[in-house]
Amino acid sequence: MGTNTEQIFVERPIVVDKETLICKFTCTPGIGATFRTDAYVTTYRGFDISQTPESLLLIPLLGILAPIAWAADATIRIPTVDPVFFESLHKVKASFRELYPKMSWNGAIVPDAVAAPTNYPVHRPAVLFSGGVDSVASYFVHRNEDPVLVSALGRTPFHDLTEDVKLQYEQCKGFAGRNNARFVPAITNLNRMLDATHLPLGMAWWQKVQHGLAFLTLCAPISPIAGLHTVYLASTHTADSKIPWGSHPAIDNNVAWASTVGNHDCYHLSRQQKLGLIAKYIEAEDPTLKFQICRRGPRHSNCSECGKCSRTMIGLATAGVDPNLHGFRLDKKRLENIRTQLTNRKFLSSANNRFMWWDIQRHVPDQPKLAIEGLREFFAWFRKAEIDPSLGK
Repeated sequence: MGTNTEQIFVERPIVVDKETLICKFTCTPGIGATFRTDAYVTTYRGFDISQTPESLLLIPLLGILAPIAWAADATIRIPTVDPVFFESLHKVKASFRELYPKMSWNGAIVPDAVAAPTNYPVHRPAVLFSGGVDSVASYFVHRNEDPVLVSALGRTPFHDLTEDVKLQYEQCKGFAGRNNARFVPAITNLNRMLDATHLPLGMAWWQKVQHGLAFLTLCAPISPIAGLHTVYLASTHTADSKIPWGSHPAIDNNVAWASTVGNHDCYHLSRQQKLGLIAKYIEAEDPTLKFQICRRGPRHSNCSECGKCSRTMIGLATAGVDPNLHGFRLDKKRLENIRTQLTNRKFLSSANNRFMWWDIQRHVPDQPKLAIEGLREFFAWFRKAEIDPSLGK
């Protein structure tokens, strides 16, 4: 693509039935191959966004388009932009340059108008909530602030939810109900918008670039109604990790719009430390807490076999929590399989995976608290396994 010859034209946003946001856009052919659709669509169930200013309604789409345009040397033309968000994007762009210095990041955003500042009363935060380890821990850290739980739920082209998304919806809603927290299901097509094969970094684009900005900006349209001063996005890593990632303090902490700021949350806690925090909650308050880690198992439950399920099960067992009581199936056979997959490096194929397993390894107790067959032998082997998080990419 030639410098700034590619264009993305954003139309004025539309609100349907007070809850559904539609932001349409068109592209020149080169960058157009990046997208599977010409519209961003999100329904905020239970929230009337019909009075939200256009400059805030356009923020979720701009949060998706901006890094794509920057990396492709393209220009986004947009009807209006919130001045606080516009300024924050300059900082985010500079952060991406530092994280990925081999990419140009020379694209531009050209608004027809910079909107007048939007100010609204703020009195509570939001926590982006998936039902996984990171977001559950983030909620417990901030529960005394009475946060709104915002769950991004993938939609079909219409309003119907697939069975796996329905399960996630019910689990997130149930967690909110048990904790007397306000729940906002944001039913969105952002996971269906992009063709990653046409993006820099390919299939890794979402994890390594896109997801922090996309999830944070999802909350902009409801910020005035909910009175959000902060949107917390749970960290994946800690400062011990040197892996460039799409959710990072240099990105998330620079995101802001109107009266709301983003926050890369719990960066001081590793995933295993978060599990230790959750273990205390399970013991004291919610012995039936279920985690939503993947949806590959029976009836879209956790499969208990993939790398993410495996490290969550071992992490829970390390924290003294029986995974079998919290949505997983861990037994001697699965422990043997996990050992095999670690030995043959299948579960250690990326720097991110190695970092996660290394973090668990350094917290393994001398004696397991659980009477799971094969766990004592697994821990004895795992304590000495060779896992170097600094090797490779």
